[in-house]
Amino acid sequence: MRFSRIHPRSRKASGFSLVEVVMAIGIVSFAMLTIIGLFGGIMKSSSENSDRRELAEAVDSLRAYLNESVGFSNSFALARTHGEVLYLTYFAETNGVPKSGSEHVFGFWTNSAATGLDAYEQARSGRWLRAKLSISPSNPSGTNWTTVSACSNKPLLFVNAEIRVIAAPGQAATNQGALSTTLAVRR
Repeated sequence: MRFSRIHPRSRKASGFSLVEVVMAIGIVSFAMLTIIGLFGGIMKSSSENSDRRELAEAVDSLRAYLNESVGFSNSFALARTHGEVLYLTYFAETNGVPKSGSEHVFGFWTNSAATGLDAYEQARSGRWLRAKLSISPSNPSGTNWTTVSACSNKPLLFVNAEIRVIAAPGQAATNQGALSTTLAVRR
């Protein structure tokens, strides 16, 4: 029978050296910091996508509002005076009074109708947005339309909307950049 003798100081029986442990901790730490850094970028990208989606929804809703509720002549008058429209998504009840937990809808108010909007503050599901309207240079006559009758033969009115996030009605815009878009209003 052969017995092998293991020497206590043999290389086969020893553990990791201090240098190897420190290097392994450094590599794992570097990998963890890289992964954590990626999460920050992902969260920022997700937030930006949410902002873009909210603004795109507001643009679509504003286009529908100008075409269906305001109409060609009133949209022209509002844009001609550089009027502003407030936009908010909120929860509404059947009687029109907002109530948390009900159906998600949107609302528009012009500056003249912006009083008493504190009722909507409690049930808002989105952010307050302010759209400043003006006649767009995309119109065949540019911005030189003086009256709605001057554009009587035109099927579309192009309105420029500069949309900004605001804290609440009557307050200044946040430091988030404005979205500028052109909306077509049908005759």
